[in-house]
Amino acid sequence: MDTKSYENVLVYQSWGIGDMIMMTPMMLSLRKRLPHARITLVSGNVEALGVVLGTGACDEHLLIPTRFHGRLRQISPFAELRRRSFDLAIIATGISPFAAKFLRLFSGIDAIAGDSAKRTWGYTHWRAIKKGEHRVVANLNILKTVFPECGLEPMVFPIDEGSNRRAEDIWNRAGLAEGPVVGAHPGSGGHQQYKRFPAGKLREALDALLKKDPVLRAVVFFGPEDSELKRFFADGERIVNIENEPMTVVAGLISRSSVFVSGDSGLGHIASALRVPVVTIAGPTDIDSTRPWGDGNTVIRTEESLDCMPCYGKTGLEYCQYGQRCMTGIPADGVVRAIERYLR
Repeated sequence: MDTKSYENVLVYQSWGIGDMIMMTPMMLSLRKRLPHARITLVSGNVEALGVVLGTGACDEHLLIPTRFHGRLRQISPFAELRRRSFDLAIIATGISPFAAKFLRLFSGIDAIAGDSAKRTWGYTHWRAIKKGEHRVVANLNILKTVFPECGLEPMVFPIDEGSNRRAEDIWNRAGLAEGPVVGAHPGSGGHQQYKRFPAGKLREALDALLKKDPVLRAVVFFGPEDSELKRFFADGERIVNIENEPMTVVAGLISRSSVFVSGDSGLGHIASALRVPVVTIAGPTDIDSTRPWGDGNTVIRTEESLDCMPCYGKTGLEYCQYGQRCMTGIPADGVVRAIERYLR
């Protein structure tokens, strides 16, 4: 098919907020290449869908089940896509090859681009996953299997005016405009607890920073699955806790921070997209491919040699023979030093 004839394109991303943010450069490049095409984004995560709102990268958002466990009931949503007559599907990096098979077989899409460890039926445009390749680059390279001339666009996270005003109001009422502010996220969602830096150590690091700088403040963000962590940050005189705010308001608050510290989580990617320096505390994940995008960020890892790293996503993670020392063994003073570099 002539590449100029693609008029109805589906972009498929079944993972969370961070991965959706890392896909925005590819989506903006796709929009630049096909300015008049209708682009539809499909995701199984409602929060992730919100990432692209306001970017102009797509025309429609669809929320459908996107996890593959061999269940026949998953066929129906893909069969529903058939009536939309897509002529091209772009599948984000690392997604199960079942996505290509389902889109080809049940959605009737003739051209499907994606990557996987080895090529299987379903893809018409394919590349092999490269170990250590950042997902921003990998997503663009998937797009280039269809449009070789496409270039890398910036990573973005739009904040609407109403959310920005709400963030400004919270910021001012909390007295945060008076000096530098460290933003922090101790969680990663209850089902991703193995990615968390111990909350007690993060509090220790924040206390050390606040003791050194009398005008410094800290803002700690909690998601709906982080409730058990709030007790570690409840009594800080210069610590402000933020919870139950929409993602765009959270982004508005993060954008006002001097530096942001977290595990390998979606909020770190939001900070990076907003050009806020990020200190990422990493352990089980393949951080070379999932670190916050950009040169102005720092990754902290254990100095201990553990032959299991990275292990995130592998069977038996909850029975770690090292007791998650890849995270628990990172000292708080190492986090302090990394943050201080940006506060200077």
